[in-house]
Amino acid sequence: MVATSASAESDIRLDLREARVLSADANSQGLDILAQMLMGFGVQHNTRVQSEAEFRHALESTAYDLILIDSTLEGNGYELVRKLRISGREPNRFTPIVVLSGHTPRSQVEQARDCGCNFVVAKPLSAGVLLDRIIWVGRNTRLFVDAETYAGPDRRFKNDGVPDGQVGRRKGDLSAEVGEARDPNMSQSQIDGLLKPKETDDMTAVIIRRIESRLTRMIGRSQGVKAREAVRAAEDNLVSIMDICADELKTRLADIAAFGREHRRARPSNAELKRLTGLSERALTACGALNQPRIARVLLTLAAMADALSHTEFWPDGALTPAIDTLGLIQAGALPDPVADDLIGELERCLTRYILHADDMLADKGGIA
Repeated sequence: MVATSASAESDIRLDLREARVLSADANSQGLDILAQMLMGFGVQHNTRVQSEAEFRHALESTAYDLILIDSTLEGNGYELVRKLRISGREPNRFTPIVVLSGHTPRSQVEQARDCGCNFVVAKPLSAGVLLDRIIWVGRNTRLFVDAETYAGPDRRFKNDGVPDGQVGRRKGDLSAEVGEARDPNMSQSQIDGLLKPKETDDMTAVIIRRIESRLTRMIGRSQGVKAREAVRAAEDNLVSIMDICADELKTRLADIAAFGREHRRARPSNAELKRLTGLSERALTACGALNQPRIARVLLTLAAMADALSHTEFWPDGALTPAIDTLGLIQAGALPDPVADDLIGELERCLTRYILHADDMLADKGGIA
């Protein structure tokens, strides 16, 4: 499996038996993978939904401790998160939310940043990374901000400065040595003036709340299971669905190969490029239960290529053919790992050129299409 992170490899204990989790993904394989991981983590109450209507109904009937939502649900999971954050559905509007995402379309980049989720986790999922993010969300509580243009956890992170004994690399890093004061101390009235904001006619109301999360109380419990043991249990659970995910991956790769044969030279329509992105996303989801890191990298690159090319008329002869052919060769085991890595590197450099062309086109149009 994919290497786990520091928190998930530690002796941190957690007890998620009482956690109420809402998993939202239109892809049944994605929900199966999440379910096996969550069971390994000790979760016993996991609600699965596959549409916006089911998502809304679940939020109306139950208070959740954690929400996991796929970024492609109903075409834009980020927008569903934003709507929940600004809604009046308490306490669920304050619930920690982790968005699961493969390739983020260019039209949704700002939404991914501003939707109000606590974390975006990249696919293919690994048990270690997912548990690490759950632990992080549970332990690092942030204030909840309600403003005119944003609702969600405070996006400002504490900056503790340069580590002790080290020299800062940034231009603005200051020395730890404090010199003699150059000016007299400020008066109390001057200090009060700095702390009290000036009232203006265009001030926007910002409400900042401290939200007590039940998830926080489940992390660090002495009677809980160790994080490393939870990850191991989750990975053992995934074995039970590996055959299903392998069949799904094989089917989606066959669909992608057929797309490549049909559109080997001529530029596909934007609708067809969007369909290719969807096929890549589904294949990428299946990789979550399989040890296929190189196929996952190519799928991410292919999805990003299709998205970038949908924003430009630029179309070199056989623009997507190398990526699709590379998928087939890796799947067939026809490439030694070093050769596959070199080819993937070339594909990623090619993607950079496609993105530059898309950027130029978008700049000419005055923004993202």
